Order: sequence, then C-alpha cells, then structure tokens
Amino acid sequence: MFEKILKNKSSILKVTVFGLFLLLFLNYMTNFLHIIDMQWFKTWQNDSDSLIIGRGYIIKHFGFAHNYFLLPNSAGFRQGFFDVNNIYTYTSQFGLAGNILGLIINLPFGITMCHILLCSIFCGLICYIVKWIYEEFGVFSALGAFVMAFLSKWLIVSVRDIYWILFVFILPFVISIYFLKKEEKLGKSYLTIWSILNFCAVAFKSLSGFEGITVVLINSILPIFYYALKNKWEWKKFFKVFFIVGFSGLFAFLFAIVAHLIQLYFYFDHSWQEAIKLFNNDIARRTAATTFQGDLPSVYLTSLQVSKSKVLNLYLTTGKPIIFGIRMNLILTVFFASAAISIILNKIKPLSETRNKLYSFIAITTLSILSPVSWYVLASPHSYIHRSINYMFWSLPTLLLVGAFVVYVIVILFKTIASYFKRNVSL
Repeated sequence: MFEKILKNKSSILKVTVFGLFLLLFLNYMTNFLHIIDMQWFKTWQNDSDSLIIGRGYIIKHFGFAHNYFLLPNSAGFRQGFFDVNNIYTYTSQFGLAGNILGLIINLPFGITMCHILLCSIFCGLICYIVKWIYEEFGVFSALGAFVMAFLSKWLIVSVRDIYWILFVFILPFVISIYFLKKEEKLGKSYLTIWSILNFCAVAFKSLSGFEGITVVLINSILPIFYYALKNKWEWKKFFKVFFIVGFSGLFAFLFAIVAHLIQLYFYFDHSWQEAIKLFNNDIARRTAATTFQGDLPSVYLTSLQVSKSKVLNLYLTTGKPIIFGIRMNLILTVFFASAAISIILNKIKPLSETRNKLYSFIAITTLSILSPVSWYVLASPHSYIHRSINYMFWSLPTLLLVGAFVVYVIVILFKTIASYFKRNVSL
C-alpha cells in the first residue's frame, strides 16, 4: 500500500498537505508546543468572545431575532451566568458570524465545536496557499511559508477566536488564486463566478465586523498583480479584472453598511438620525475620517491625536514579537534585502527562473505589505487602542509570502554559487 503511495506523486502531495493540516490544526487548537505563553493563549480576547457567548445565551432564552440580531455583552457571560443589570447592546456591527456561532454555542460542547470549525477552515486555507506556493516556487519556498504560519505567535493566539474569525481575512485571497490559477491552466475566464464569490466573502466579513476591512479588500486583488505580471496580461485585461473584482468587494462593503444602518434604524425605534449618528461616531472613533458627535471618552481622544506614522512605527518595532523574538521591521528588512539580491543576481547573470515570475513574486509580496499597513494608517486610532489585537494582520498573508520569498532567494543564491564553482572546477 505504502509503495503505491510513494510511486504516486499526487498521493504524496495529498498526504503531505494533510499532515501539514494536522500540525497546524493541533498548533492553533492547543498550542501543544507551547510556542506562546499558555495564559495568553487561553485568555486572549475573552472580552470580545463574550459578545458571541452572550448572543448564544440570548438566542436560547429570547429567540434568534431578539434585538434585531445585534450582539449583547455582559461580564457575566464569561462566568456562565446572565447578569440582567449589567448588559448593553454592541451596535458596531451587524453580527452575522456572531449569530451563526451563537447557534452552535448552544449545542453540546458548543464553544469547542466553534474552535474546531474555525481552526479547520483557516488551516485548510493556509494549506491551499502553501500548496500554491509549492506549485509556483518549489518545495523549499512552500516550507518557508508553512514555517512562518506555524510559528507566528499572533496566528497561534487568534485563529480559534470566536469573535475575530480569522479565516475571512484570507478567504478572498484564496478565492482569487483559485480562479486565476484555473484560468491560467484552462485558458477560460471565470470572472463572473469569481466576483460573485468575492462579493459573498467580503460581505460575510463586513456583516461580521468592519475591523480590518481594508486588509480583506486588498487581499482580494493581490493575486491579480501576480498573474498579470507573470503571464504578461494586456493593460485592458488587467484593468477589467482589477476593477470588476475590486468593485465586487467594495459593493459588498457598501451592502453591509446599508444592512447595518437598516438594522440600527429598527433598533433605534425607526430613527434614521440616531442610526446615522451612531455609525458616524464608529467611523470617527476608528478612523478620524468624520467628526464625533457628542462627548468623546478620553481613551479615544488620545488615539485621535497620535500621528499615523507613530502608529505604524509601533506595529513595526514594538509589541509582542511576530515570530520568536523578531518583530516586523527586521522581517521586512530581510525581505527587501532578499529582493535586492535577487534583482542584482538576475542583472549579473539571468536566472534559470523566468524574470517575469521572479518580479511577480516580488510584486505580490511587496503589495501584500500594504494590506496590514492600510489598516494601521487609515484606521490609526483603532490600531493605536487595539495593540493587543491588530498585530495579527501582519500574518494575513504577508508573513507567509515573505517567508516563501526569502527561502526562494536563498535557493537561487545557492544554485548560483554552486553553478559558479562547478564551472571553475571544470576549467
């Protein structure tokens, strides 16, 4: 049986991917290697999780449509009881995922089932990305991406979280890769179904919380740049695909805003004025793009006064390290140095790898940096306050692409050196 498996390359790949899936799953579910502190692992974002646990309680005792699907919160939810004197309604999101998970929570072992579901989906998506990197750039690059995903402290602590639902941040990225890869192989466009699925993915994320929405929107278009450069698309095709897919995500975001405003309209006893005021204040607190109406709490006032460059610098140089004791400033320095080395090597002696593929890899990895940076800059007040959360955006999927690219360049460097010595020995 095992001899047959070893003879079949496809079977080996499937077994390997399944093995990687299990390793990631165990890591994200249990932190079995204790890569991060177990106390941090068990208690991270308990306050946010109480929103989902609370929704489960509300669904069970008051019905699914209670309070127009908005999430509740109470300190008692985390201790397993309902404190009617200490509860408020969380009005900053529609609550789609919270309502779905709230239903599951009411089942036996409900919270564990939610953790298993969320980890399984995320690990499946990561394994797909690793498999794609393997097919595009080889086994060592795929290994580099997997190691980054496996060791990322912020992924370990956040993947199973029932509030943040991390898989939605990379789902549009995977959807785009899937259809672009399929088009490259079969020569057939899947733009219609691709844009519909992208709309659904972004809408699901937006209806489950607007935090990090720019990360999701940028991730959905990243693979377009890679395949456009690699396959030398005409400008007309590039702009057509870019705008259709890009706008499908934007329309999903706008759809979620409208749905949330309608929800708030009913919650505030058919008052558009109150609904718009509350939504405006959410934007003001998180992005400073609008003016806050009313008295702003001091914590938000401080965050609005901090410069965007300072917030970005915080995420590059401070906080819990991304991997081992390494922060993102060093990781990005290594990436840009690797990119420069690969370009210089290609100028000195054209590499066996096609130049388009190399530059496409540099492009998608460089542009992926804009994904987390967009939120740190555009939503700098939110990012300044939530420094116990937003570091996770670096790993979705920038960290994986950087790991894959650096290893890719190391392999090229070794091949170039080996080729040089081989020629000199033969002489």
